[in-house]
Amino acid sequence: MRRNLSRWPALLLLALFAAFFVAACGDDEDEGTTSAAAPDTAAATSAAESAAPAEESSAAPESSAAPESSAAAESSAAEDTGGGAGVSLDGGGKAVTVLMPSTTNNSLAEWKRGLEAAAAENNYTVKVIENNFDQAEQDTQVQQEIASGEKPAIYVFWPADSKAGVASLRQLAQTEVPVVVANQPPPPEAEEFMAFYSGVDDFFNGQVSGELMLKARDAAKAAGKQLASENGNLLEIKFAPGYQASEARTQGFVDATKDAPFDIIASEYSGFDNETGYNTTSQLIAANKSKGIDFLYAHNDALAAGAIQAIKEAGLVPGKDIWVVGGTCHGDLSALEAGEQFGSGLQAARLEGQGVLLDVARYFANDMTVNDGKFYGEPTPEPPTETGPISKYNYIPNPAVQFTADPAENTRLLDETMLWGSSMRDLCTY
Repeated sequence: MRRNLSRWPALLLLALFAAFFVAACGDDEDEGTTSAAAPDTAAATSAAESAAPAEESSAAPESSAAPESSAAAESSAAEDTGGGAGVSLDGGGKAVTVLMPSTTNNSLAEWKRGLEAAAAENNYTVKVIENNFDQAEQDTQVQQEIASGEKPAIYVFWPADSKAGVASLRQLAQTEVPVVVANQPPPPEAEEFMAFYSGVDDFFNGQVSGELMLKARDAAKAAGKQLASENGNLLEIKFAPGYQASEARTQGFVDATKDAPFDIIASEYSGFDNETGYNTTSQLIAANKSKGIDFLYAHNDALAAGAIQAIKEAGLVPGKDIWVVGGTCHGDLSALEAGEQFGSGLQAARLEGQGVLLDVARYFANDMTVNDGKFYGEPTPEPPTETGPISKYNYIPNPAVQFTADPAENTRLLDETMLWGSSMRDLCTY
């Protein structure tokens, strides 16, 4: 009896071992079954849960962070919100109605080409209604479009004036068709009327230009230039009055240079093209030449090209007497190639139009999900690959490109600087 009892511990151990072995095998089989089906769901859940915090942290470009440091934020945002692997962006022929200022402006024409090319690639149909940079005209067009009874899948609304256009934005939203605001974000109180914003961050654009101008000042000093004042006297050539982007770019420029500011001796509204840049700069040089002018910041490169012409006609040398930085690459690249313009932001109109349509496609592909916060597209040489949910604010990249005094090196920069599958020369020539 005592011997039989002594065998119980051994038998118990064997039984426990057998039970453990069976359970372990069963668990392995269950895990194998789960792992084949769960990763996509788990990844999507993880992306959705982490998207908003990650995107909020990507808002660094609006702080005092330099454009160089914002690249990390852009990359982080792209990785955190770029889920949705395997999601198709095919629109199935969905209709997109675009209300925008006139494409007689080369930049807007290029924006439209980018949007239409992306629409064709992703199976969307596009209807474009243009106004002559006139908010009253656009308001009438909005009323007529609504009265027609035709409802697209989505509206893309590029206001002629972001503040004055709020009434039209509200009317579009009341149709219960989602509205994407492009290029100029609405005032905060009107945010509720848009599904999301897609376009440029003009504050960040101004920061990029400010960082380039700081480098221009260092380069000018290194070249032996004697500044007219301790910080350097600067002219600012802005967009047309009332254009929200102009105010944002000025604020971004001031933010980026606040620790080592320039002496801004004149800041003047102008327009968008070479002619207005030339006329405004000619007047400002005549009025301020006696004070000494060291630097000129133009809100885009078309204005900068006109400014450079005016500088030359005044008997001054761009890149020696006056150092020029632009805000957005635009059209004529000869000043950049010749070394007469120190630098520019690679914020291409075609990529902005393309980005709007891709954001529309992501919006529908992810059941119209919109995450809170901001998303900055990563400035990669290759085309974007994000297919996951979009954010409330979605921005295209704007890397700074600094040029030299060597035309051959500048030619190489234009031909070999790549963004989203195209060279800087290709993106900025229109």
